[in-house]
Amino acid sequence: MVASVTTRSYDRARTGTNNSETVLTATAVRTRGIVKLFSLPIPDDPRLEAQPLAVGGVHTADGKTRDLIFQASMGNWVYAFDAVSGEKIWATNLGRPIVGTRAIDGHMTNVHWGILSTPVIDEGAGILYACAWISDDGSVAKGQHFLAALRIRDGSKVHGLLNLEGAVYTPPNGLPVQKFISAQRKQRSALTLTRNHVLIPFGTIAETSKTARGWLLAVDVHAWRLATSWCSTVTGSGGGLWQSGPARPSLPTVQSTSSPATGHSRRSMAISARASCGSPCTPEAMRISKSCRGGRHGPTPTGSARPQTQTQQPPTMTTMTNWRCRRTFPCPP
Repeated sequence: MVASVTTRSYDRARTGTNNSETVLTATAVRTRGIVKLFSLPIPDDPRLEAQPLAVGGVHTADGKTRDLIFQASMGNWVYAFDAVSGEKIWATNLGRPIVGTRAIDGHMTNVHWGILSTPVIDEGAGILYACAWISDDGSVAKGQHFLAALRIRDGSKVHGLLNLEGAVYTPPNGLPVQKFISAQRKQRSALTLTRNHVLIPFGTIAETSKTARGWLLAVDVHAWRLATSWCSTVTGSGGGLWQSGPARPSLPTVQSTSSPATGHSRRSMAISARASCGSPCTPEAMRISKSCRGGRHGPTPTGSARPQTQTQQPPTMTTMTNWRCRRTFPCPP
């Protein structure tokens, strides 16, 4: 395996690009095509939400060194397969998932609701982190989110499951204290590992409900405890952290579309340009943002095609704001 894939879309910038690829090149595909080598059975649930991850040169419990593929399922299982043969090396269950119900899934898309987001792997430590939605009886009411840490060599747990229920955010200026309630949240966005902390973003079950809020929790993986929490909407509702499906908060800065001073909701999440690609906003980018704010592009419903910006830009906050256009925000200082 030329390069490991330890996080959603290859890297923390979520480029979806593997610049180290030497085998699956455009020339190779044109001349030889693509052939399926094998299928990986996931028997516990017919639908997967999480992206598979891969790590090369893992020393497994049987004494062999293997390239492994990891897949988390909606049934709350995490699997490891040999990337060469397709052999299942281990499988670990994290607990009973929520049984599919219209209370959280209006279209009854999923049989279970367990691990929705793409896990993240600390390759150096040999640990995979996954967030599982677990319910003792399969009901939404008893569903709670837990962070798991598994050894990639054999699937064993490094720690007990860390319950995220009851996290608290105390906003400034005497605004209402917010308490994290798992039964109201969906954890779809991919996990991110940075500075020995796992970042866990949350959307909500019903975006039009009064309980709709976004949350970002940070877990210290060394101390194995919740380090901090943040709620995007302190008054009003909305502000779920979806990030175009299974994406992630860009690092190191996440800019809320809720005003920290007032807590008023703006029903979306904007990413700072510095966090997205490391480049500060330019005057040209600001002009494009202002033209969008003036209504040059109409609102874009969720899931619809994104309108083109006037000039080709790197994936900064400004271009993302142009795609949304329901709200636009000034670039960070």
